[in-house]
Amino acid sequence: PSLHNHHVVLIDFELGGLNYRGYDIFKLFRTSSNENCGHGQYPKNMKAFVEAYVEEMRQGQKEQARDTGGHGNIFSVNQNGEMEADNSELVDLIICETLLFEPLTWLEAGVFYLFATKGDAYQKERWTELALDRFENYEISMGTFQNRVDHMKKVIRKRKSYHAN
Repeated sequence: PSLHNHHVVLIDFELGGLNYRGYDIFKLFRTSSNENCGHGQYPKNMKAFVEAYVEEMRQGQKEQARDTGGHGNIFSVNQNGEMEADNSELVDLIICETLLFEPLTWLEAGVFYLFATKGDAYQKERWTELALDRFENYEISMGTFQNRVDHMKKVIRKRKSYHAN
């Protein structure tokens, strides 16, 4: 590999599994400092990450279309194997999807630490504090959840009306 190659590949074995894409992406960016990011806001660098993700996804879709004749694609593709949605539209959809998963990522972490209190008596106080922190962040993130759902509906309606024309 060249020293001038700036291509970055992210391999996260901790999150490697059958999770939804948005769930895994939000967990990469979730910190207590971004609690309550609010409607239309998201953690630092998330948009750049999703833009790179979409670019890789677009490349993968082209290869899959070439190999399968266009069958099995998540997004509709034209006869050249190119996704019909533009990058900014896909980025918006994926960011909306990702932000909807924020509460679930906090809830999952809270439950994890709650169970840790039962399995590790020596660090029970530490696990309890972490569980309480995650449950508090869950509550905070649920405060913005309906706004995020409403925003996602707008993005979907905009996409639907755009493709109807």
